[in-house]
Amino acid sequence: MLLAPLRAVGDLPFYRGVAARNPPWLIGYLTYLGFLFSIAATVSMALKVTPILTETVDWAAGAIPQITFSGGKVSTASPEPVRVEHPRMPEIAIVIDTHRTTTVTAQEMRDQKLAVYLTQNALYLAPRPDKIESYDLSKIAGAPQQPTVLDAAFFRTVGQALPKILYPLTFFLSWTIFLLWKLFASLVYGVVALLINAGIGGGLEFPQLWRIALVAQTPVVFLQMAQMFLPQPIPLFGVIAWIVVGVYLWQGIKQNAPAAPAVPI
Repeated sequence: MLLAPLRAVGDLPFYRGVAARNPPWLIGYLTYLGFLFSIAATVSMALKVTPILTETVDWAAGAIPQITFSGGKVSTASPEPVRVEHPRMPEIAIVIDTHRTTTVTAQEMRDQKLAVYLTQNALYLAPRPDKIESYDLSKIAGAPQQPTVLDAAFFRTVGQALPKILYPLTFFLSWTIFLLWKLFASLVYGVVALLINAGIGGGLEFPQLWRIALVAQTPVVFLQMAQMFLPQPIPLFGVIAWIVVGVYLWQGIKQNAPAAPAVPI
């Protein structure tokens, strides 16, 4: 099983026994392939996200003033509103005005191109230019009774904790999605295999073709894993995927087709 995915890519005779494989083997193969895919997905995300996360934590620790949350209200030492913008993502602009108690309007946030506005008693978010969400800080469930300080140390602690949650979650979700998606894709490719089987007179039944279709996706999985580490997506990847799987389906069916009876001389 350890080398089975590599054999599914470079060893066409490997497909001779695939059509007769039992369900435990197929489930084990797909689970193992998903494990490899999830490792690649997690490493790829870590390589891309870690620098941004580190930069964002350093930015937040240095740019956002110390905020104290107590009794459903927030306060800062700054007597004036403070505007901070992410250095690489200017659309993430925040205004902190803890002396303000009046309502912030959507128009006001649009005019100032803000994503977040924090006042003394409310938090305003603008997920879209035409939408604003407000949260009354005095009504936040489970709010701490003692003053809570959001300072540079707080942001650095959050920055250290996020990878411990984000990366295992990415691994688990990518593995789960991979398994569900490949099971569904095997049904779709199984129908394609039916057409190829009929065209070349393979003489195989759909359960056999489905097993071949499940394994024949392996080369595309390796391409997907490689694409995660490329600076740009592979052009026409969807078309390439269909062609590659189609070729391996054709070869897999040929490897499992019953031998033609000998013609007596």
